[in-house]
Order: sequence, then C-alpha cells, then structure tokens
Amino acid sequence: MAQRPGTSGDPRDLLFSVVLSRAALRTCRNNSSYQEEARTKTTRSTSEGPSNAARQRSALMSDDGLNDVFSDSIRRFSNALSTLRQYTQTTEAHLQKEHTKLFKENSVALLPSIILDINRSATQASPPLTEDVLKEVKNAIDRAKEAIAPLIVVDERSSSITVARNAPQVEKAIARAMESLSTNRQKLTMFREATVVMSVSSVEVLLTEIVRFHYRSHPSALDEAAHHFTYAELCNFGDISDAKAFLLEKKIADTMYGSMDSWIDFIKSLYNVRASYLDEMSLKLKEVGARRNLIVHNQGRANARYVAIATELGNKVEVGQRIPLSRGYLFAMLDTLEISFVLLAAEAWSRVCAKDEKEKIADLIGFISYRALTEDRFDACMSLSKFVEADKDISEDARLTARFNYWLSFKLSNRFKSVAAQVQKLDVDTLNFKFQLAWLALLDKADEFFAVLNDALKVGQIDAAAARDWPIFREMRRDSRFEKALKSFGVPDYSSERISNADLMRLLALERQVEKAAPAVDSAPATIVTAAARPAVQATRRRTLAKKARGSRQLKRQKR
Repeated sequence: MAQRPGTSGDPRDLLFSVVLSRAALRTCRNNSSYQEEARTKTTRSTSEGPSNAARQRSALMSDDGLNDVFSDSIRRFSNALSTLRQYTQTTEAHLQKEHTKLFKENSVALLPSIILDINRSATQASPPLTEDVLKEVKNAIDRAKEAIAPLIVVDERSSSITVARNAPQVEKAIARAMESLSTNRQKLTMFREATVVMSVSSVEVLLTEIVRFHYRSHPSALDEAAHHFTYAELCNFGDISDAKAFLLEKKIADTMYGSMDSWIDFIKSLYNVRASYLDEMSLKLKEVGARRNLIVHNQGRANARYVAIATELGNKVEVGQRIPLSRGYLFAMLDTLEISFVLLAAEAWSRVCAKDEKEKIADLIGFISYRALTEDRFDACMSLSKFVEADKDISEDARLTARFNYWLSFKLSNRFKSVAAQVQKLDVDTLNFKFQLAWLALLDKADEFFAVLNDALKVGQIDAAAARDWPIFREMRRDSRFEKALKSFGVPDYSSERISNADLMRLLALERQVEKAAPAVDSAPATIVTAAARPAVQATRRRTLAKKARGSRQLKRQKR
C-alpha cells in the first residue's frame, strides 16, 4: 500500500511539502483562471462567424470532443481534491509540530491555559464522561495546579488566572505564550477554512464546465426564455455573437450563484440523470455548502439555516456559535465532494456519449477509485467501484475489476465478514488467471495462489511489475515465494531502489532554476519569428546594438 505523504519520519517529507505547496498553489490559481480561459474560448468561438461556430459545435459533439470535455473536467476536479488532501496532510503535520514545540518551550506559562481547557472539555463532554474519568482528570488538574502555585493560581469555576504581585515576569511570559498559542491556532483555523472554500470552488469549476458544454453544444436551449439587455450592454456588443456569449456566461453565473442543492438539481434536469447515490449524502452536501457560506460571509459563525441542517445531522449548534473545523472533518468533506460530483459528472457523461464509449467512463472512475484504495480511503473506493459495477453497458472485465476493488476495501478496513459470503460464491473457474489470483488473495489461500501465479506468469496473463503494486496482493507479497516466482521469470526487483536525499535536493534546485527561466502564467505570449522574417529581425537587433555602442562611446568622451 502506498504510504500517505507527510506521515513518515523521512526527512524528505520537507522537500515533498515544498513541492506539494507549489502544486497546491498552482491548483488554486488554475481553479480561478480556468473559468476565465473557458469564457475566452467561448467568446472566440462565437465571434468567428456562423460557419466556424457550427463546425466547432460539430467537433464538440463528436465522440472525441465530448469525451475530452468530460474526461478532462472530471480528472482535473479529482486531481484538485487530491492535491488539497495531500497538502492538508503535510501542512497539518507542520502546524502540529509548531504547536508541540510551542508547548515544550512555554510549558509553565501555558499550563494555566491547559488546565482551563481540560476542565472545560471534561465538563462539556457529550456524552458525559464517567465518574472514574472525571476523577482522573481532577487529580491531573490538582497536580498541575500544585506545580505552579503559589506564583500562579487557577480557578476553574470562574475560568480565571491570577499571578502573584511579586512575579511580573511570569505575567509577561504567560501573555507572550498565550499570544503565540493564539497565533498558531489562528493559522490552523485559517488554513482549514481556506481548504473548505477551495474545495467548494473546485466543485463550481467542474459543474460550470458541464453546464457550458451543454449550452455550447445546444445553443438553442438558451432561447427557451426571454432575455433583456441594457443599453450599456448593447453598446458593448460588437455583433450578435457577443450577445450570445454574454447570454451563455450570464446563464452559467445565474446558475452557480445558487446553493449546492440548486447546482445538483440543475445538472440532474439538464442531463436527465437520477443520481440516486446522492440521496444518502444530500444532507452532508448541504452542510458543506452552508459551512462554506458561513466562512465567506459570516466569520464562520452559525446562522439559523446552518443550525437547522446541523440539527438534522444530530449536531447541537447555537446561532452565533463559531463552528469548529477538525482535521477529520476536512478529509471526510473531501471524500464526500469527490464521490458525489465525480459520479454526478460521470452519469451526465454517460447520458450523452455513445454506448460503446462508456468504457472510458469506467476506466476513469476505476483510476480514481484505485487511487482512493492506495490511500486507504476505503469508503470512497467502495462508492466509486459500486457505480462502475452497476453499469451493464461496459465490459465484464471492467465490472469484475470494480467488484474486486469493492470487496478489497471491506477487507482492508476490517469489514470483510460482511462480504465474505459473496466472495466465496463467485465462480472463478471460467475467469482468467488475473481474477483467480485476486479471488485467492482475498480468501488468503496462499498455496493455491502461488500455484496459479506460476501458470499466469507463463502465459503472460498478469503484468509482473503491476503485481508488485496491486493492493490486493499485499498479504501475498509478504511471502518469500512471491519474489521467487517473479525472479524465476526474469522480472527484476526495483522495490529496494530509493533516490538519495542529495539527488532530491538537486532536483529541487533544478526545479527552481527552470521556474525562473520559464515565463509567468499571466505573461504576454512569446513573439514567434517565422523563417522569412528572421533576417529582418536580426538586422534590427544589430542596428540596436550598434546604436547602444555609439552612445556608450559618446558618454566616455564626455567624461574625459
């Protein structure tokens, strides 16, 4: 199984975090600039005349054009959330180290605050703590209070801290430590809030592209309602194509101005999709959308609408209360958004593509679900795999692959008993060696597995290099017979190869050098000089250099 970035003690995590930080920033920048780029393309296409626009619509509705739009949008969305997920892991680990360092350096000064925090958490715990636990907490607090008395006195009832008059330096130390602690907590809060906002923005980008595709391929759909232009707007239109482009962008803006519920309903009606998989997640999606609005418009404090949603979810929240954001919430939110909107976009894609093109949808979702599996996000893998398996229009091979990933998610999350009967009932005698091996690995039948593995390698029904990475073979790879079987067929073992820290640092230095040499994202396009124009350009450059040289000589004479 692939290890999550930022969770090991490897010093290369620092390098990873630097590179990943840049990737995350690029992702956020692309999310904001991609819609503008797409709007520019729309304006160009509609201003090139009826014949060009018609040709572009025809190309857009072709199988390749259609598949590119949906595939690229879904892949970009999933990659954006994956980047945010990894960036969160790395950043949270870094901030936690800062937090730990702060407590170590200011343990005495922060002890009063810790006492009050523990007492508050213990008394407000839901469900209430047992008497034994409360007694243990009280004993720990009493020992801590004795350690700092008589210089510092803590009163849990009034949540007050009193410093002795003859110890002004202690009061200053407490004030400095509390300020540092508050700053550190604010960093974490701001980072988590920004992650929520960026995640919802990624959803908007995905759905915007799906809506734009529909109206670009069906421009007559914009004629269903009356449209009114102001005089100023009319003055800005060069021709009718500008008005059409304006209508398209206005329709998209009006649609995306609503709530997340309205986005989903609009896509469902636009592409005639059922999206039954969203039923169990609809309340969670409402909460994410409402929380994003609280962060942007209400300083993260609950309003009446959010309180109603939280109550439905079984959470007790009061109006005006600042809603806490935990690390666990962020990862659960990212999974919920990815599952919901990848599947919604995929179902919309399936409604407009040819039947024989649905294999591409299964391949893309299979890639995303496999990534979830290797990152131990088993619930995400289950939901995505279940969607693929239910599609009757794709190959049996693709459906079986999805089914095995679904079962494997149960096994790796220690819930295999709930699907073990289904696995055992599967008739694998007619299946190829790849699925026979997967079935035997699921059921931990090692002896039969290695007997079949040798046969599979002989006939080439299994990719030996991939077998070293497949999560379903993880337990079997711990058996010495696994490597012996692969080596007997001449497959080298690259698992022990590791890049050195020195090489990694050289790569990072090279990346910085390349970034300095590369043009900025928003810079002007480079001038392209054709072969015919090159002599004239070279002559102009020579004249410019000669002029500079003459000016330099004249300046020297004047100084003499």
